[in-house]
Amino acid sequence: EMQRSLVGSEMCIRDSCSIFSQHPLITDSPIAPLLNYSWGLPMGYTFLQNFGRTYNESLIQRYIYFGLSITLYIQLRVFAETQGFSLDMDVYYILISLLIAYTSYLFWRSHSSEAFMSILCMCLLIAVPVIAYAIYVNFIAHVSLTSLEYAYDDKNSIATIILATLVLCYYNFNPKNKYIKNIYWIVAAGLIVMMFLLKSRATLLSFFAILFWIVIKHPDKKFRLYLAAAIVTTVIFIITNEHYYTVIVDNILLANRNMENLNSLSSGRWYQIERGLEIFMDNPLFGAGKTYVDCFPVAMLSSFGLVGFTIIFVFLFSIGKTICCLDKSNPIYCSTFFLFFIYVINCFFEAHTPFGPGVKCFLVWMMFGFSSAELSMSYDKED
Repeated sequence: EMQRSLVGSEMCIRDSCSIFSQHPLITDSPIAPLLNYSWGLPMGYTFLQNFGRTYNESLIQRYIYFGLSITLYIQLRVFAETQGFSLDMDVYYILISLLIAYTSYLFWRSHSSEAFMSILCMCLLIAVPVIAYAIYVNFIAHVSLTSLEYAYDDKNSIATIILATLVLCYYNFNPKNKYIKNIYWIVAAGLIVMMFLLKSRATLLSFFAILFWIVIKHPDKKFRLYLAAAIVTTVIFIITNEHYYTVIVDNILLANRNMENLNSLSSGRWYQIERGLEIFMDNPLFGAGKTYVDCFPVAMLSSFGLVGFTIIFVFLFSIGKTICCLDKSNPIYCSTFFLFFIYVINCFFEAHTPFGPGVKCFLVWMMFGFSSAELSMSYDKED
């Protein structure tokens, strides 16, 4: 029990440090890399303690095989182009996320508990609001909502972390103390407001999709009815009020962009996508080497061709199909399902998601590892 508490504490500290590395006063400082790699100690300890002692469930096995195959393919491409060794950034992100997933798998196999998830959620509910407040005070409060300029450059990363935190806490944090519960709902409401103020439309799209899913699938019919009524009332209020329509729809959801100009509406991504597809058409099989496009599928097509694209997306489709079929009454499975869904949507608006950057994506691969362990333990019980 003491060992479980120690390892669990290390995991929570690791996650908190990773989140705090996104603080605007820390991001560009020498401290940030130390916080980013704070997972090294618990990862090494968990890995050495459990490696070879547990059966690797199919989900995690698929990730290992995928990681090896895509690393071999991309690094051979890099070597052929440069005649020297350099680690491709996408390979780096994939390997980091694999290490996080596998360490989380080993940890959950040996130390799974509801108490750990509650403590983890509490850590997130402390760390994420602190960073959100700092970003609001230092950036958002100084830029008008009517401005075309985004208040914070890394808005997508922090907005995605906020939404991932809300999902994890909604399904895994159930305090019995009414005062803690009230504080939790106040903090959650504040984070939702912050998510809108950041104007990360990819994250807001995921947020609305999750609300729609809850309205359709939540087991409590009364809760579904109340939530649906609240959503409809809010939509009607916004549509019929010119001021709030301007603020919510024009300033936030459309980010003051021109709806008739696809490139403006996509914040300049459309030109990148067109250019990326042109590069792909010139080099369809193996790609043209590293090409930056703020759309992960197009970036992979232009960079690594159909071969690399197929390896990556066959893997994502394979694990996505399994994750979608998991029992949604299990909070670990349900959290993993929604996080995977969020990051898949986000990949159409980002160059490296769902694998990186690591700080932005570590929560989904941590929960992926936990779900793999849950499946493995369920098979052990059946045997």
